[in-house]
Amino acid sequence: MSQGTLGRRLQALGLTGLIAAAVVAVGGWIAATSASSAATETIGPFVDVADDLADTISATVVLVDRTTKAIISIENTTRSVGRTLGEVSTVLGETADLVEGDIAGSLDSAIDTLPAIISTASVVDNTMRALSFVGVDYDPDQPLDDAIRDLENSLSPLPDQIREQAESLRGLTADIDEIQAESGALAAVLLTARIDLMDAGDSLDSAAANARAAVEQMRAVEDDLDGYALLARVVVLAIAVALAAASAAPLLIGRSYVAAKDHT
Repeated sequence: MSQGTLGRRLQALGLTGLIAAAVVAVGGWIAATSASSAATETIGPFVDVADDLADTISATVVLVDRTTKAIISIENTTRSVGRTLGEVSTVLGETADLVEGDIAGSLDSAIDTLPAIISTASVVDNTMRALSFVGVDYDPDQPLDDAIRDLENSLSPLPDQIREQAESLRGLTADIDEIQAESGALAAVLLTARIDLMDAGDSLDSAAANARAAVEQMRAVEDDLDGYALLARVVVLAIAVALAAASAAPLLIGRSYVAAKDHT
């Protein structure tokens, strides 16, 4: 093989290497840029969705917290009403016992003594009338025994009426006891709801924290991808430069061989 032919072949080899270096540089740069853009386009929407999800969860946590506080207030009010109803029921029960036992019983005892008092009053009345003949001024419009008998007639229905009032008080006490039981059941339901909401709030807090952590991780990955893309571009350029440098030697040697051949 002549020196000129070898020189042209070396030139062709060097030129091919330079072209290959250019292709590697351009193609690698484009590939690294495309990969980085594709990754960013993929991660970006996920970051936005995760960020929106975290905001939504945080807003829900606030709503749950407000609802829990409202339930606590209602629960405390319900328990307070229950305690008050219990006290009222006790007072009404004691009042019913007092009315039926002491008051009605006392009236019964008083009414039972009236017949004897009426008899005594009749004797007194007759005696006082008899004494009128000796100068005693005694002439009432209504005899004493009749007045006491009227009192007896007025008092007779009172014990039964009072006992009826006692029964009404007991009925009212039973109604209040039922309302108190229902308020206690409502308080128990509110307690369960409060506990469930507090558990839900804790779970939502954890979910929001996880969503925030996922967002931060994805943003870190996004930043890392930018760094990796830059590193990939640098590596591609380094390979292209090395390939170009390696191709320059045969190109220069080939040119010198061709030049030497032409000179001879």
